[in-house]
Amino acid sequence: MQDGASWSGNERNCAYLNVGGSFANVSGVTGADFLDDARAVATVDWDDDGKLDLILKNRTAPRLRFLRNQDSGNGNFISLSLRATTSHPDAIGAKVLATAGGKTFRRTLYAGDGYLSQSSKKIHFGLGAAEKVARLEVIWPDGANDVWTDLKVNQRYNLTQGKVQAERRRPRSHPRFASLATRPAKVEAGSDRRIVLADKLPLANLPLPSWTHPQRKVGDLAGGPVLVVLWATWCANCHAEFGHWQSMVDTFGRMGLKVVPMSTDEPSKFTLAQEQLTAYGLSAWAGPASASFADAFGAVFEEILGAGAQQALPTSFLLDGAGQLVTIYEGAVDPRRLLRDVAALKKMSPQNRQNPGLIGGEWTIQRSRNFGRLANQFREMGMPNAAADFSKRAQKNR
Repeated sequence: MQDGASWSGNERNCAYLNVGGSFANVSGVTGADFLDDARAVATVDWDDDGKLDLILKNRTAPRLRFLRNQDSGNGNFISLSLRATTSHPDAIGAKVLATAGGKTFRRTLYAGDGYLSQSSKKIHFGLGAAEKVARLEVIWPDGANDVWTDLKVNQRYNLTQGKVQAERRRPRSHPRFASLATRPAKVEAGSDRRIVLADKLPLANLPLPSWTHPQRKVGDLAGGPVLVVLWATWCANCHAEFGHWQSMVDTFGRMGLKVVPMSTDEPSKFTLAQEQLTAYGLSAWAGPASASFADAFGAVFEEILGAGAQQALPTSFLLDGAGQLVTIYEGAVDPRRLLRDVAALKKMSPQNRQNPGLIGGEWTIQRSRNFGRLANQFREMGMPNAAADFSKRAQKNR
């Protein structure tokens, strides 16, 4: 996992249809056969139209997929919300038996009904052509049971333990949602892996030496976006990347982007590195990847991707105008992708720790970084300014 590999490899998702005791593979016709490294699935009637939708959680991007059920079938359903009174109100563990159309359907309310997932707590029955639920029994977690009879189909009910009357629940109305066209999640092709941070990481006090200014820090380039690129003279992918960028150097400049190639070569190769960068037009902000630089950005890489994560060449770090890390690219970066990210970044406030322009969505819970651990790491590296900065941030998070 730390190496970016999968337990399953490049295997498509599978969906199976119950055809009465056996199952048919309908992965392709349902559109669920994504080539994702999927981990979890949950069911929910998101638009409350009586058809269960799916939410897929992946380890790889897109991290979340929503599959809206747009089946045109006319089968009936019943949806139930349970509330217990003599045990936990959520009624976890309750068993429901619904008799309709001469068949009995069974469901159990679970707290966690799949690997790393929890589906909706509403009990949903697809009833086919049945025109009513002749008998509905709920066996509550404490062993008590209640029975309701002659419930209408295509309805939503609240069932409370001990109450003889089933309370009909109004459907939620989503006219705007219903009118939305299907928009498949776009998976971008390319050799790079783009990792957008949900929470920016401040790096202004980290070393970023240049050929002529070995004491330069990240903060010395503040004021506009910065792209720090780890590369080497022997790296074919690095040269391919720089070759694609060569015609875009002036565009980078107009966008205010400072491209900072950091040579990971042995010192004996530094002269060659400078000559190669000059040929590409990328020498202005370049420098050597000193030991302190390598240690510092190695700690950053570990903070984002975990201990044991391996860096490939090229690896690039996109920083905002305040020296905060916002995105990591592993592999050669398409310049068009880079320019889109820079344009989005320039519209964002450095004071906003989140990355809505790059990652999308709204965050309801702010991730709390382990700044204390980073402070200790940089203190051990002999970088007191960076350690003090992270210590101060750790105090604020308490």
